[in-house]
Amino acid sequence: MHATAPIGRWAVYVDAATGEPLAREQLLRFASGNLKINAPVRGPNGQRLDFAAANLGVVVNGAAAVTSITGAVSFADGGPANVATTVLGSFVAVASEAGAPAATQLALPPGGQVTWIASSDEFLDAQLTTYVHADRVKQFVRAIAPDFAFLDQQMPAIVNIADICNAFADGETINFFQSDAQCENTGRIADVVYHEFGHNVHFQGIIPGVGFPEGALSEGISDFLSATITDSPDLAPGFFKGSDARCASSTRRAPSGTSPRTTARSTTAGGSSAARCGTCARRCGTSSAPGPGSRRSTSCGSRRSAARSTCRACTPRSCWPTTTTAT
Repeated sequence: MHATAPIGRWAVYVDAATGEPLAREQLLRFASGNLKINAPVRGPNGQRLDFAAANLGVVVNGAAAVTSITGAVSFADGGPANVATTVLGSFVAVASEAGAPAATQLALPPGGQVTWIASSDEFLDAQLTTYVHADRVKQFVRAIAPDFAFLDQQMPAIVNIADICNAFADGETINFFQSDAQCENTGRIADVVYHEFGHNVHFQGIIPGVGFPEGALSEGISDFLSATITDSPDLAPGFFKGSDARCASSTRRAPSGTSPRTTARSTTAGGSSAARCGTCARRCGTSSAPGPGSRRSTSCGSRRSAARSTCRACTPRSCWPTTTTAT
């Protein structure tokens, strides 16, 4: 007996008297391979990696399938599989308002891997990058809150919107703007994807009738989520072309003369304080926290007095740096 979804070729054994099926044997032998998506680790001008195309809807040799968390798919053995895919997955659905919708067909060898690359095309790269990092941040939060129902939904992610120097979330979707001479395409920056999803976590985590969204706090939570995933207080490297957007552990602002229309809404007092407190507290919980007399350096630059005061109000005295020296 032949089957197509999923693919199978079965020998079925039946009762000689009644014809009732008793057992079946799969006659096909299967291979597997891994689908990867090439995307920036942080921003499009920095390091790039081949990430697992996790939880992605694919069509393998004509049969619909979904990749595993490692990007693996199975198929009948005997040669490379034809894998057709877009950027629609179990938990993230990317749509683009400019350029061609991301779609490809790839030959996946048995036991091997194949990588989808679009690094030279802003609009396509934004779609791939947003898919990769939106799925990653969802799985990161799932490890913290496995019963958070919002994580099981397929979240729309809209990229290449005809605007600049910003991104936004509305509690259900995440949205990213195109590049211009001053700012990078925000859908190509991992930190911004993490940050915008942080807003949705905040909105969705509020208990109706008990709490309400608070803008500055949401900014700080979102910055802290991003900094925790990247393990860096430098937020959104390359957001402004040639510069970071801001720093979670200092009061540093956007570069002089640049547009204030950035994802750096956390430069409001509450948002900056929340992000700095989280970063300071997180450092205090690591072995790299400075001891008495130690020198702390960071690519964000030295802490200013306001940042130190904020950290001291939020963290134990043992976490306070005795000196701060920029390098």
